[in-house]
Amino acid sequence: MTHRLEDTPHIAAQSAPVSIEAYFEHVERIPCVKPQSILLTFPLRPQFVHNTVDLGLGNLYMALRLAGYPVNLNLDEWKPEQFRAYFEQNRVDVVGIKCYGSATKQIIETVSLIRKISPDTLIVIGGPLCYADAQNALRLVPADFAFHGECEESLPLFLDRYYAGDQRYRDVEGLIYKQGDAIMVNKIAIVKDINAIPYSAFHKMRPTPRSVNYYYRNYPNAVLLKSRGCPASCRFCANPFEYRERDIEYLMEEIQYLKRRWGVKELVFFDNNFNANKQHTRKLCARMIQDKVNLPFNVVHGMRVGTVDEETVELMARAGCYKVSIGVESGDQKMLDYINKGYKAKELPSRVGILKKFGIEVQAFVMIGLPYETDAQRRATLDTTLNIPFDHVTYNIYTPYPGTELYVELVQNGVLAEKSYDLTSYSRTHTDNRLTKHSPRFLRWCAVYYFLRFYFRPAQVYRTLKEFTRHPSACYSVFYAFYKTYINAN
Repeated sequence: MTHRLEDTPHIAAQSAPVSIEAYFEHVERIPCVKPQSILLTFPLRPQFVHNTVDLGLGNLYMALRLAGYPVNLNLDEWKPEQFRAYFEQNRVDVVGIKCYGSATKQIIETVSLIRKISPDTLIVIGGPLCYADAQNALRLVPADFAFHGECEESLPLFLDRYYAGDQRYRDVEGLIYKQGDAIMVNKIAIVKDINAIPYSAFHKMRPTPRSVNYYYRNYPNAVLLKSRGCPASCRFCANPFEYRERDIEYLMEEIQYLKRRWGVKELVFFDNNFNANKQHTRKLCARMIQDKVNLPFNVVHGMRVGTVDEETVELMARAGCYKVSIGVESGDQKMLDYINKGYKAKELPSRVGILKKFGIEVQAFVMIGLPYETDAQRRATLDTTLNIPFDHVTYNIYTPYPGTELYVELVQNGVLAEKSYDLTSYSRTHTDNRLTKHSPRFLRWCAVYYFLRFYFRPAQVYRTLKEFTRHPSACYSVFYAFYKTYINAN
């Protein structure tokens, strides 16, 4: 980078940050010494609601500004005519698009539109699609380049070299590029020191005031990360990142800024494994209590079952936690062992009981259609969700992501043909799963049936109606999510 992070007085001179406002002002004062204008955005995605900030794009914005690039960060929903108008009214040399596998069709549509209206624009894609299927990302999406991993360091370096005509741009970590008919995939990019750029671009990301999403109660809300990566090794998981923690001081600065600047009424932690280090969790919660943050928060991507303990959960509840998601995945012990989930099925009721004891709602994520799953194992999963007092359950159909341990095993054993999964039609309940004796249609029917069995039990109906009186939008969104997820996913 032209502007080195160590040149930032805030980082070089102090162990704890000066005000976050001062840091944002410092970043925006950095001269735009690079001529290439950059747009960071989501793809066109009809009926997709952005309900909060995006930390990945916000981090890239900060890294590119520190490197001296002029950057525009847009998290609004684009309609094709708005997208076209933006390119007609603004110079865009580089567009960076965040990609999810479930939005592949929209990504392809977005890239095709850019090719028509601005053929000289360099198109770079990144995000979960690229690290889940690095070998095929540029086959699926006709972009110029792709990145897999965390690219706050790699993307500015790549652009510096590319526009300087330095062929070493091909050596940058995380880069995916075409060489003739071949797709070249460099070593995945991992940011070792995630505190080097202490804040995401919260000054550029206004939290959405309202959204249809049953994960959240209060609006506006904002996403935070207290860590990146996960130390666990679930065999189905496509998260390739080692576990690293953020500085508590930076987190507290962000939280207070979000309250002051945007009037945020809820915090949403997107950590892959919120309680991977209980000491870090306890330290954060103690600071939130000490500093009188007084904001409810939920742990939407979850805690591992085995990390739930009374001391930590009590602190979480006192700090404002009202909801936690946990990855149950299966109700059968042999299946849990097979996917290396790392907990015993018999301990699940007591772990959930700890969360309920302190008034924390519990959302369960489960999967059906895991490889070789029997009818008895699938019924055990349903029974688990019905017999333990979960507040919400999401029934997903297993999809083998390329690069995961399970995917590699299935290909090697001839159970799955390599590249047989078309991510352009992927959704978590409409995947073409043929890994059991049952058809994909049967598994989709099971997902719908299990949802109805769970939510239309008398006790659950009462609980839902009670929740509706307190939080109408959250209750409504359960059934909106049912329609979008199980009925009209595509």
